[in-house]
Amino acid sequence: MAFRQWHATRVAAAVRSTLMNGLTRRWMGPAASNPGDPLVDRVLEARGLGDRAQRATFLEPRLSDLADPDALPGSATAAALLADACRKNKRIHIYGDYDADGITAAAVLHHAIAATRSGEGPAIYIPHRVDEGYGMHPEAIERLADDGAEVIISVDCGITAIDAADVARQRGIDLIITDHHQPRSDGKLPRCAAIVHPALDGEPGTPLAGVGVAFTLARSLARAWGGAAVVTDRLRQRLNALVPLVAIGTVADLVPLVEDNRRLVRSGAAALSNAADPGLAALVRAAGLSGERAIGSGDIAFRIAPLLNAAGRLAHASAGADLLTHLDGPAAETTAQHLATLNRDRQAAQKEIVEQALAQVDEMDEVPPIIVLADERWHRGIVGVAASKVQDRHHRPVILLAEEDGQLHGSGRSISGYSILDGLDAAASHLARYGGHVMAAGLTLRSTDFAAFIEAITSHAAAEIDPQRFTPSVTIDATAAIGELDLAAADGLERMAPFGMGNPRPVVRTTGVVRSVGRMGREGAHLEIRIFDGRARGRGIRCIW
Repeated sequence: MAFRQWHATRVAAAVRSTLMNGLTRRWMGPAASNPGDPLVDRVLEARGLGDRAQRATFLEPRLSDLADPDALPGSATAAALLADACRKNKRIHIYGDYDADGITAAAVLHHAIAATRSGEGPAIYIPHRVDEGYGMHPEAIERLADDGAEVIISVDCGITAIDAADVARQRGIDLIITDHHQPRSDGKLPRCAAIVHPALDGEPGTPLAGVGVAFTLARSLARAWGGAAVVTDRLRQRLNALVPLVAIGTVADLVPLVEDNRRLVRSGAAALSNAADPGLAALVRAAGLSGERAIGSGDIAFRIAPLLNAAGRLAHASAGADLLTHLDGPAAETTAQHLATLNRDRQAAQKEIVEQALAQVDEMDEVPPIIVLADERWHRGIVGVAASKVQDRHHRPVILLAEEDGQLHGSGRSISGYSILDGLDAAASHLARYGGHVMAAGLTLRSTDFAAFIEAITSHAAAEIDPQRFTPSVTIDATAAIGELDLAAADGLERMAPFGMGNPRPVVRTTGVVRSVGRMGREGAHLEIRIFDGRARGRGIRCIW
């Protein structure tokens, strides 16, 4: 990257970080009279929200504006089946997934079904990440059938589970699949009682996470249970209490925070600091977020969700599901602290994997368009999150694989503009199994196929990725004079939260002049920049990075 571009990028990051953390203060000049709204308007307009009504809806998202739940493909049909099963007191099992999205999705349906049964929720089955791997497995369906399951409802998985669905049908089980992952490339769907998936009828209006799909089905279930579009007060209260869980899973799964996702995350995050559920409250405390301050999407992404993910990565995700469904008192506190300990262990192991992976890349004569690495020392439950860190460093798709008993198990993370799932499709002949999203996917292959797999997916990436995408860039939302950059502007921009995929934090470019740059803090770890507005003498800001 050219120095000029690097310098502009770093200054933009410094100003952005300073403003959005409320640290900027005016010095050597009078207080600004600009309340910040014009700057917010320019940012919103740059993001395609030019209409005043659109802006108002965006800045004040409300749960009352959520889309009709029955509009989600398959939701009304599945809700009718599920309501009938609840009335007949059939044995229902929820088949979940081991990440934060899957855990929260399972908890949402557990509580929704429990509300129809005066408190007794269905059992939850979550496969072990290492022993079983992702998805619905025929063997697991057999075990649940032997256990007496009459209805199985999947969350965050199942859309490609053709064999598992066949087993359920043969065993006389009503299988309801709720998922948001990519269906099979050949268009084949599992044969089952119902499928709830945002993309069954084409591209969805809101790309829901697995927990978003589960929550929408829960809303349809409340309707079907009451026999009317207006649900009972009891079910409405229960649904409202589940929104914080939806916020956690939605942020954790990195779906765009737009439309219903934005509404759910804004409301759910606001309720997390005063969570009534004892297990959820214990989780928030274990994340170090107890207190009166507001919890934002960043807190969810970097402090709460990692605790749930750590259970699935290093132990068993059932601990997280138990915490969010039925634990309270000392048991809830102990389990939440256990998850925090697992997360610290995950952080240490991840750091080691990232260092080793980066060392391998440094030894390459040339960094390829997609980085594919394997190592027998790596933990297969952690390579996915480690791949994200390597991707951040080299800004190109990364696949990290853990080698074990002649098999390679791992995960990939991509960059904007390249579908890693398409890459895996192109190399499918060398894979035992794979699946996921455009930006993230999991895969398994034989160690003997590793070289051929690298060749196939590298060829695909080289043909599909414009090399310019390997250079990090900064998207500027608006240009502002120094006089506009004050706490009122920061407060106004903060109204655009929650921030995340599909709604990144605003980046504002200033036309000011840098008068001084220096280090500050312990061991000079922080950067201090003083910027003047050349058009208004004596007016400036102090920025901390």
